[in-house]
Parts: sequence; C-alpha cells; structure tokens
Amino acid sequence: MAARVGSRRIYSNQGYEVLGEVVTAATGDPDWTRNRLLAPLGAEGITIAGTPAWSAVGSALDLSLVLQELLQPELLSRASWEAFRSPAFPSLRGVLPGYGTQERNLWGLGPEIRDRKHPHWTGTRADPSTFGHFGVSGSFLWVDPTRAVGALFLGQERFGDWHKANWHQLNDRLIELAEAR
Repeated sequence: MAARVGSRRIYSNQGYEVLGEVVTAATGDPDWTRNRLLAPLGAEGITIAGTPAWSAVGSALDLSLVLQELLQPELLSRASWEAFRSPAFPSLRGVLPGYGTQERNLWGLGPEIRDRKHPHWTGTRADPSTFGHFGVSGSFLWVDPTRAVGALFLGQERFGDWHKANWHQLNDRLIELAEAR
C-alpha cells in the first residue's frame, strides 16, 4: 500500500476499474454505461472495449453530449450531480498526475476539482468549482458550473510536456472567449 487510507490522495485507474465491476454486479448489466447513459444521451459512437479506466473511444461530437449532460443534467439527479462534483475527503494532500504535489488535491466521485491548485491544466481563469478529467491519451473535458461553460480536447498524442505547456493557455483563452459572449 502506497499510503495509509485517508492520509493522502493517490490517483489510481484501478478505482475506475473497480467502479465498473461494482456497477455490473449491482445492476447485472455489463453494458449499463451504454444502456443507461450513452444511448439516452445519443452518444452511441462512444465505445468502451475494455476497462472503463482508459479504453473509452469516441468523437468530439459524442463527448460533447456527455459534456452537455454535465453542464445541465437531465439523466443525473441533482443529488447525484452534486455528489459527483463535490469534494470527497477534501483535506487530502496528494499528487495531481503530471503537475506535482498539491496541498488540497480535491477530487469528486470521479472528476478532479480545480480548487486553487497551481499549476493546473484548466489554467488560471477557471473557477475553483470547475471539475473535469484528463488522461494519458492527451485529451480532456472540464465543466465550469459557475460560468455554465465547458470544454473538451481530443488529443492525438500521449499526455506529456506539450500538454503541460499549452493546455493552461488554451483553457484560459477559452474562458476569455466564453466571458466575452
């Protein structure tokens, strides 16, 4: 074990894998995500061929439908949406992958929460309530519930130095454009 439970936040793809197993066991439906989330959203081009931790593939159009649900939930109950985007164990210190140790490394029930982390991939203009996720594929999705805006980026190369050097600038510019509308 890397740290005592409750003492440090450590990102782990295994958590998403366990979640997939729990959902399948609880519902008896190995395609629950497709049947209850993706199909009702119209995001039927998204495939999850293996583990839910990293094997989802889809178009920007399909992912924008997921983004819209996170901006204005219709399938998720208000309570589920709040639990999803609210800090779980808010006082934990930990490492934000690619960005280093953060004193308050806030995560909800799935997404990372911007809070006051620095440096941060969502940039300097994102509201502290902004939540989202990025991955090794070099892609991201975030929602700023205060401004009612979000963004997604589908990468063509693995997350690395280019992303760390450019994402924050891209996201600052996107927020600037959203504020100007």
